[in-house]
Amino acid sequence: MGARIAWLRLYVALFLWVPGILLTLAQDGNEPGPRKITVAELLQSAVSHRWTDETRAEQFTYRETWRNRNFSTSGALLVDQSARFEAIALHGQLYLRMTARDGKPLSGAEEEQESQSYDAAIAGSKGLAMPQRVAALVTKDINLGLQLDLLPDFYRCELIGIEPIDGRNSVHLDCTPRRDRKPHGKAPAQGMNFRVQVWVDEQDHTFARVDAQLLKNQDGFLPGSRISLVWSPVEEVWLPTKMSVRGETKARHGPVQVETEYSFSAYRRFRTDVRILNTTPIDNQPQK
Repeated sequence: MGARIAWLRLYVALFLWVPGILLTLAQDGNEPGPRKITVAELLQSAVSHRWTDETRAEQFTYRETWRNRNFSTSGALLVDQSARFEAIALHGQLYLRMTARDGKPLSGAEEEQESQSYDAAIAGSKGLAMPQRVAALVTKDINLGLQLDLLPDFYRCELIGIEPIDGRNSVHLDCTPRRDRKPHGKAPAQGMNFRVQVWVDEQDHTFARVDAQLLKNQDGFLPGSRISLVWSPVEEVWLPTKMSVRGETKARHGPVQVETEYSFSAYRRFRTDVRILNTTPIDNQPQK
């Protein structure tokens, strides 16, 4: 799917445990008054909404921007890479086409090569299923390894309060790993190495933001490294808008400060039988 970028790898899995605290949340429009719900029920609802929205995300095209910067411990810039992509889903599969690299549009030769790769991927149906791709955006491409279906079982969560996120009230939870329970498997076990801040939208019961701080060395990253995920509603579907990893990792010549950011914008619904990026129906493409 186009030119390859060396994605930053950091594997994280988040698991939460919460007591049966009863919350009074704003009504959702379908009920006559405020709702009563436990924190555990709120998280279970957020997990369910997450997978539902990832499936519905195939109705949208969007723009993806990636930037990775590395600094020495003295603050000197060592690496500054960036890329911009346009994304479209056809018949349930997602395809990315690079449109810019390192802040500049692709050259004629690069654009031709990218277009050929993009067209070949579509012709060969070599895209990703939309839920798989969205899960990758939220987890594997920056390798956070979120396993949201396990959230209620492995972290203790303290209710902090109701806080605004982009003008919407969210339930803020401060979550620390439980020591009396351990999930099975290497990847889930690595998810116990974080302190996690979670914001769940009060109205829609879905994740609005997740911040995680690494507590132990993991995959080359040192304690204190931080991960942030932000989602926003787009026509009643919650989609990723920002993700970032900031921390210190070990390199051959010493520690390196890493800042990697993803942003997702220009979401819009589209018809799956039309190539939005070219604006010309597939059946009407000129013959080569």
